[in-house]
Formats: sequence, structure tokens, C-alpha cells
Amino acid sequence: MFRALLLILFILLSGAQLTAQQDLCKIKNGKITMRVYRNWSKAEADSIFRVYDMRGLNTDSLFKHQNIGPLYYEGWVISKKKRKYFELKKDLDKPSGFDWFEMPWSINTDQSGTNVFSEDYFGFNQISEGSIIELNDSITRFTLGSNKNAQTVFLSGTFNNWSTSGEQMRWVNGQWIVDVKLRPGRHEYKFIIDGKWTRDLRNTLILDDHCGDYNSVYFKPNYAFKLIGPNAGAKVILTGSFNDWNEKEIKMTLENGVWKAAVFLPENLYEYKFIVDGKWGEDPSNPNKVLNEHGTYNSLLDIGYREMVTIKLGGHFTAKKVILAGTFNGWNEQNLVMTKTADGWQTTMPLKKGFYKYKFIVDGVWTLDSKSPVCSSDVENQQDHYFVVSPNHTFLLYDYSDAKNVFVTGSFSNWSTIGFTMKKVGDHWELPFYLSPGKTLYKFNVDGSWIRDTDNPLFEENGLDGEGNSILWIK
Repeated sequence: MFRALLLILFILLSGAQLTAQQDLCKIKNGKITMRVYRNWSKAEADSIFRVYDMRGLNTDSLFKHQNIGPLYYEGWVISKKKRKYFELKKDLDKPSGFDWFEMPWSINTDQSGTNVFSEDYFGFNQISEGSIIELNDSITRFTLGSNKNAQTVFLSGTFNNWSTSGEQMRWVNGQWIVDVKLRPGRHEYKFIIDGKWTRDLRNTLILDDHCGDYNSVYFKPNYAFKLIGPNAGAKVILTGSFNDWNEKEIKMTLENGVWKAAVFLPENLYEYKFIVDGKWGEDPSNPNKVLNEHGTYNSLLDIGYREMVTIKLGGHFTAKKVILAGTFNGWNEQNLVMTKTADGWQTTMPLKKGFYKYKFIVDGVWTLDSKSPVCSSDVENQQDHYFVVSPNHTFLLYDYSDAKNVFVTGSFSNWSTIGFTMKKVGDHWELPFYLSPGKTLYKFNVDGSWIRDTDNPLFEENGLDGEGNSILWIK
């Protein structure tokens, strides 16, 4: 409903300027209708779609195949088909049941998922050799080794907004080919053969296209694991924290004496091992490793880190062993052993941008540091420490300079009454923070009184206090 209200606001503020010559958009009886004209140039269409929050619409797909792409999941339908224009309609009072900001960004092979490019989840390909070829770091070649007698073949996918004419394939040496510029990550695609949409039958990774069929899925790799040594008759498996230490899933292939596995890994810190004929071992070419719960070592790989973070614990001079555990290492109780210093204990580690919780384990006892900020724990009635790497938002509160205690809480903290303490800076309160992309609800607590952010015009009712919760949208 909130996005519908935003759409109405766009129309009221911006639509009048763009509809001076053509009657594009109307709202009546709780329904919005939008006209899309055939004679628009691409630049005109793109500018109008930006204003009306319809950037997922491709006019080429609309007019040739009556396909409105991701707008279908927002509740839009084609209501009229005229020679000069198509008219789209949406019921503003009817929830679409699909929120792009809260969608399950995941990949699996059980025929479920979403139709959106993603850089957020690990994946590897299960496709016939040679059907998709990486030419270099940015160019990927898609091939189709059949349909010799077809008149036209196009490649359509998330990388070209499901265009029906943007990537035309050509017949070369017994197959259709086209070269596409791709970013590392997960992509969905289909072939359009003489106007008929079909998935890649040589690719076993598929996702529901929500139109009665499936899209093929391809992962553009950003890392290749390599192992030199085992003979050609060996069986080599790659496993690690990225696939929950699965012992069968990723089979490595032998190429010129080197075992390889190309995968896509999001920014994170990973532990991994190779399994050679059933025997687990470290990566002999990687000097970075970490102690595991079995008393052996896992190889350690970091992808895309941005900042070295040092965590300290003061005192505890008589302690024999201090462990740091948190969300950054899955609350592992063994592998981050802290180093003793003149002031206490400390450890340094590389971390990407984000929000992290942690706690100390002093000689086997979970311990808090009285000098570090705390927040609610996922364990009932307990607390954890927290820190933020590369904040992407700063909470600000003015007009309460005389307050003694101010904190902020919201959907990012499961509305914990503890919240996060804000710091007084001059005449206002502030807290740099990291929020995940999408919608965030929040509220301030000033000396025990809950208030909405009056400097933020975006809010929604909560059915509790008549004041509502403030809203942020993080890109």
C-alpha cells in the first residue's frame, strides 16, 4: 500500500509536467490506469517510467508479446490494446502480495525463486560443457546448438530487462551465439526462437517464471578454486561454509593437471576444504587458515572486504583464554582466540560493511564488557555488544537537547525495548548505523516516551499509539 501512495504522490508532483501533451495517467474509484504509447522513443519511455515507478516495463516486450515483466507482480495488468497505445491498470486497494524490497534473495533447484538479478547469494553452474562460455571478465557467450532452421533467435533475461529484441543471436559454425556483458552474480534467461519463449534445456538450474514455465539460471563466477596434485582417477569435492559443508554438491573437474571449481561468492569471509577420495584437507596453496572444532584447520578466503576491525576487552588479566564470537563467524566458540595485551585482550579481523553482534567467552564463560555498547540478544533476556562497519545511514533527532537518555529501535532490531543508544552532539542526538537494503520502520524513545521522527515525512500507522512509525527506504 505504501508504494501505491508513493505512486500517487509522483503523479501529483511530477506527472502534470510530463502529461501536458498526452493523457497518460488517471486515478478513479481506487484504480490507476496508465497509457503507454507506441511512438515513444526509448529516452521518453525511460523518463516517464522513472517518474511513475514503472522502471521494470519494457515497451518492446509489451507491444510485441504483451509481456509487462516484473510489473505483473506489482498488480499491473493490460486492460486495453489500441493501435497507438496500450493501457495498463492497477487496483490501488488490492495488495499485490509481492514486495521487491522483502523478497527471498535465494537460489535453489526446487523450482522456486524470483526473477531478479542478485549479487547476494552463493551459486555454481550445472550446465552442459560449452553451452555458456566466459570469454573474459565481463563478456559471456551464450550458445544454442539446435534450431538450425529458425528465422530469428534472441536471448532475453534479467541482464537486458527481458527485452525481446536486444540480444539477437547469430548462426556460426553449427550453433546460435551471442556475446553479453554480465556482472558477477545470478542471472535468469530464456531464448526466443521465432517468437516462442523457451528455457535452456542444457541447464538444470531453473526458477519459476510465474507464467506457467521456468527461467534458466546462470551464475557469472567471480572466483575459481584450484587444487594441484591428485591424479586423474581421484574424486575431488569442494566444500565450505558457503554451502553448509555439503560433502557431495560441488564436484571439481580436472583441467591440464589442475582440479577446478568456478563459483560466485558474495562479499564475505569463508572457510573451506577439499575432499580428495573421502579425505578432508586444507588448500596447500593458501597460507590463510583458521582452527576448527575438530582441532584441525580450515582454509580461509575473504571476498571483497573493506575494513580491518579491532575488538578489545579490558581487564581479565588472570584469564587463561578469551574467545570472540559473533554474527561475523556464526557464533563459533573456538576459532577467534584473542591476544593478551597490556590493557587486556584484543583481536583484529577484516569485515565488510554491515551491522554485527558479538560477545566474549572468558575461560568458558560468556561475558559482557561494561564499557562497550549493548543491544538485545537473539537469546531471550540477554544482551550482546554490537558495532557497525561503513554506516549507510545516520539517525538524527533534534529539539530534545535537554533529554537525558535517547535511543532508537525498529524493525531492524525486532522492536527491542533496549534499542540503540544515541549520542548527543551539540544541540541534537545522532547514531551512525548500517541498515539492510529495503524498507525500515523505526521510532525514537526519549526519556521513556516514544516519538515518531517529525523530520521524516514518511510514516505508516501501527495500530497502537495513533502516531505511527517512521519509514526509511535503503537502496
